[in-house]
Amino acid sequence: MKRLIVLTMLLPLAQTLAAQTAPALPELNADRLHLNFVHGMILLVWAVLNLTVGGYLTWLKRGQVEAFWHMNAAFNLVNFCIAAVMLHQTVNTDPGALGHTETLRTVVNTHGLMMLNIGLDVCYALTGLWMKEYGRRRLNKAALLRGFGQALILQGLFLLCLDVTFTTLYFRTSQPLFVN
Repeated sequence: MKRLIVLTMLLPLAQTLAAQTAPALPELNADRLHLNFVHGMILLVWAVLNLTVGGYLTWLKRGQVEAFWHMNAAFNLVNFCIAAVMLHQTVNTDPGALGHTETLRTVVNTHGLMMLNIGLDVCYALTGLWMKEYGRRRLNKAALLRGFGQALILQGLFLLCLDVTFTTLYFRTSQPLFVN
């Protein structure tokens, strides 16, 4: 009986708190989805530029420069697919239809994924440094290893800057979820 009385007393407080946070939730989701859209568009433009220029220059150049542009084009085929999926999900999500629990789950998953991406970006750049250095000792594959290494360094550093920037923006946008 005491629990029922306590719950009855707390119900108006819970309704008041829910009413205060409910109008901000669609706005927060709209802001979050806008960030996803901008993030996806930047990645898509980067991928298309690298696919176009890399695909073209792969056929014109030889040696280390050919390997560099070839790896850029290949690497950005994956970026293109990731950006396309990001944009598809973002455009097809209604910010007003997401509840508090679903929003919180999405935000936590996004933060985890972004942290994983940052770790992968560092691995790409370090692998590129290793390939570039190893290419100095492997004379029969030096041009290939150095070109691929330079491309991985470029891609890793670009994606690292992009992911750190958007992780910070995602965190700032979703902060009101964790304050209330």
